[in-house]
Order: sequence, then structure tokens, then C-alpha cells
Amino acid sequence: MLIANISIVNGTTSFSCRFIYETERHNGVAELLEILGSIINGFALPLKDEHKTFLLKVLLPLHKVRSLSVYHPQLAYCVVQFLEKDPTLTEQVSIRTLTALGL
Repeated sequence: MLIANISIVNGTTSFSCRFIYETERHNGVAELLEILGSIINGFALPLKDEHKTFLLKVLLPLHKVRSLSVYHPQLAYCVVQFLEKDPTLTEQVSIRTLTALGL
């Protein structure tokens, strides 16, 4: 199961980067985020650095895309899962989310 989760996270990283920086077509993003929410929920504590990097470099930039409203509930769920597991990430997440939104 661990290998499958790693493959899903790695594939999501690639997919998200293409989505954010190249195409902005949102087909399947909400569904993928739902699956990720379940995976994130199962992350062991303390969070690994690679999981924190995934949050900061892959999930949070999804706030930049114009079609955010299509998948925002699922994205918010993923982010909240991280914050519940490691509340020390709250400041970084808040700042990066506001920056991604252009505020």
C-alpha cells in the first residue's frame, strides 16, 4: 500500500505541475484531490519533509488557477488534513495561500 501511495503522490505532483503551469484544464482534478485527501489522512506523524514539500509546492499553488472554484472544497480538505496533523504549518500555509491568490 505504501508503494501505491508514493506512486499516486508522485503522479499527482507531475499532473499538478502540468495543470498549474501549462494547461489549466481541470478534468479530474477534484476527483484526484478527493483521493489525495484520503491518503493525506493516513500519513503517519510526524509528517515527513517530503509530505510538507508536497503541500507547499504542489497543493498550495493550485490556488493560482482560475478554475479554483471547481475543485476548491477538495483542495481545502487536503490542506486542512495537513494542518490538523501539523498545526505548525498554519503560518506558512496562510502566507503562501494569500500569495497564490494575489493578495
